[in-house]
Amino acid sequence: MVLTGSIINLDSWLHIITIYIKLYAVPIVFYGLRFHLHSACDKTITNFLRHHSRSYIFTASITPAATAAANAALDIMINEPERQQNLWDLTHFALEGFRSMGCEIGHTSTPIIPLYIRDNYKTFTVTRDLLEEGVFVNPVVSPAVAPHDTLIRFSLMATHTKEQVATALEKIEKVFKRNEILK
Repeated sequence: MVLTGSIINLDSWLHIITIYIKLYAVPIVFYGLRFHLHSACDKTITNFLRHHSRSYIFTASITPAATAAANAALDIMINEPERQQNLWDLTHFALEGFRSMGCEIGHTSTPIIPLYIRDNYKTFTVTRDLLEEGVFVNPVVSPAVAPHDTLIRFSLMATHTKEQVATALEKIEKVFKRNEILK
């Protein structure tokens, strides 16, 4: 166990944050008083944090409510692995659906699926049309990406059903054809 310290700008007197790194299954506890922070963890993790964390990353702590929510989410992930399996099943179903309808999705394999539109105006139009159809997607337009790389993000959750995803795929295909993104 290694105890390290660094001076940072903290606004409150006491900060207690527990971070669980699943890869190592080792708890790291950060605690400190104003302007001083210490971390108690394995030397490998200390070196990783020291060399890969931005200097301002620990300048503000998350709220106790956010900490509790993250902890509860980790508990659910550990105690209900079927949720993760459902998410991956839905992801593969959606990816197969998008590929079969001819959508440009790149080399993605995650539950957040990019659907390339490649036109700022059409990206906003598709986002609006899908919302009117009951499908929420996030637009990504310039200057966040180059104008020829605009896209919408289709995001899946473990609580979605296969029927919901199938309905969304049908509506996306309809809107894409209407906007001449698909032939």
